[in-house]
Amino acid sequence: MSNPPKRRKLSSNDLPTLCLSVSPPPTSPEKSLPIPAPSSNDPLQDYFREGNKGQALDADHPLTITISDTEDGEDITGEGFRKGLPKKEKAAAGIARTSRSEAGAASTKPASGIRAWESPFKLTHIEGLPDSENAGTVKLEDILGDVMLDEVWIFNYMHDIPWVMSKFDPDIVNSVKVTFVHGNWKDNDESRIQMEKDAQAWPNVTVKAAYMPEMFGTHHTKMMILFRRDDLAQVVIHTANMIPFDWANMTQAVWLSPLLPLNIFTPKSSTSNYAPPPTIGDKFKRDLTAYLAFYGFNRTGALVTRLAKYSFTSIRAIFISSVPGRHSVTTSPFGWPKLQKELSRIPVSTPSRPKLLKEHPNSTSTTIPARTNRPKILCQISSIATLGASDTWLTPIFFNALTKTSSTHNTQKPELGIIFPTPDEIRASINGYASGSSIHFRLSSPQQIKALEYIKPLLYHWSTNTSPYPPPSPPPPVSRDPETKSSGRNLAAPHVKTYIRFAGSAGKEQRIDWALLTSANLSTQAWGAAPRGGEVRVCSYEVGVLVHPGLWAERVEGGDDGTDDQEEMVMRPVFKRNECVAEEGEEGEGCDKVKGVVALRLPYSVPVRKYKDEEEPWVAGGTYRERDRHGMRWVDGFFSE
Repeated sequence: MSNPPKRRKLSSNDLPTLCLSVSPPPTSPEKSLPIPAPSSNDPLQDYFREGNKGQALDADHPLTITISDTEDGEDITGEGFRKGLPKKEKAAAGIARTSRSEAGAASTKPASGIRAWESPFKLTHIEGLPDSENAGTVKLEDILGDVMLDEVWIFNYMHDIPWVMSKFDPDIVNSVKVTFVHGNWKDNDESRIQMEKDAQAWPNVTVKAAYMPEMFGTHHTKMMILFRRDDLAQVVIHTANMIPFDWANMTQAVWLSPLLPLNIFTPKSSTSNYAPPPTIGDKFKRDLTAYLAFYGFNRTGALVTRLAKYSFTSIRAIFISSVPGRHSVTTSPFGWPKLQKELSRIPVSTPSRPKLLKEHPNSTSTTIPARTNRPKILCQISSIATLGASDTWLTPIFFNALTKTSSTHNTQKPELGIIFPTPDEIRASINGYASGSSIHFRLSSPQQIKALEYIKPLLYHWSTNTSPYPPPSPPPPVSRDPETKSSGRNLAAPHVKTYIRFAGSAGKEQRIDWALLTSANLSTQAWGAAPRGGEVRVCSYEVGVLVHPGLWAERVEGGDDGTDDQEEMVMRPVFKRNECVAEEGEEGEGCDKVKGVVALRLPYSVPVRKYKDEEEPWVAGGTYRERDRHGMRWVDGFFSE
């Protein structure tokens, strides 16, 4: 392209390139540092400074994210990241074009010819459940226990450093470089003091406090970035705090990237202008880099520099994040505007028409369908923030963003729901009332009580158990409805956060249009408030991954009937396993006759149950005098015998 990039508003069909620039921080002049001369052996630091010569730079201050693009319709994701660097440094931060085999080959059933991929989301192991409920689950030691680890970055809200270090292989625990990033910004914060004290036991451990400009914000991100001695790297995004409680008996989920190799470059021929097209992995790398850059060079510059050397082309996921600050509604790579933009590019399934009921066996007239084929979006979270006495954000802003799609055919408006546990479900959980200390919904103010009026009609149960039970009686059987599919997590209270769109399928949650695993709960702090003056205010750090069946479509050959690859890929929910299993000719709940199927392991059972009129959500600050399975009561937010 001969013409330079032009500045304009972004359309939903564009994939922008991030140009990172540093704005002068709101600090006193004596805290600002002059920009040193570019270092030829640190290209990413040069990149951080690009376009800011002559400005003062506080290396601890986050970067200002500016988005520019090129000609209309040109997909410049990933490739633009390379173009933003000086020519001589492209090789250090460019995008490798390698085989996608690292992502894991699809398992093919010879009889059916169906290609099937394991679930990109895995559940964590539950100590209080039998092996039958823990097939294919993940423990923290499965992630950190590899003797090949060389460096690990851990981003989280809560950290128990001695416990985390105990999960490393004993042969490397005193040598692997570990960096903990937290949000305890006050020097006298007890958690910060404890972390710094604990870190002194290991010379290879570093603790860093994130930049926290918002009073009501938190560093809620839950992510690990691993580097290995065999020149491979891995990104892990999950929902658990780095404390024993979260990894023991709470339902959590993990997304693990494929092992990422170093970039391999083939120099362009001087007579050829060919450039390989960018991949979804390139886009993931770009968005992750933008997120990490916000922390400031002194905090994450070394991480970004090293991470830039790796190829992300094997990744099949979209990076969704939030960082504190005010961001443009139209160009922001963060918060609900980013999620809305990505969902607007994803096609959704067209549900089959429901069968009509006859008024009488001898009648030819029909009535309304027995079941609706209306799609459903379920937000399953562990916390609902104060959203206001009237519905000015949840439905008009956030739910509206969730309903976006690229489909132009006549799609029905989705039904929206929120999965959140009741007091009975918390009381009956493995941890009893202790589980409720991690699950939050407040009803202590008139505003919060008023908000329940528009939230309660949206609420669904976490568990499919049809009635509560007082210990020590055994739990009641799960519903015997043949359509019920158990996740095996009814008794493990939820700390996981998922947002999933199910295609309409006669009341059965059988086909998934997209799924998001994230640290973000239902709050304006996490996703961003309603826009003002074209900007959205976000308070917290959050990280998640968005997946949809189209991300796997390119690996499926088109059919003889001329249908395209996208229509031949489906995503199906699976339960108590990570694989989608089907026999030849099977249709419906399993893998039907399509070219490829991606499994998605659900953390909750289906079909979900709506709250009854008399039922209320769990309130952590409430009082519940019925004893839990451990014989304890819960009074004003505290244990009581």
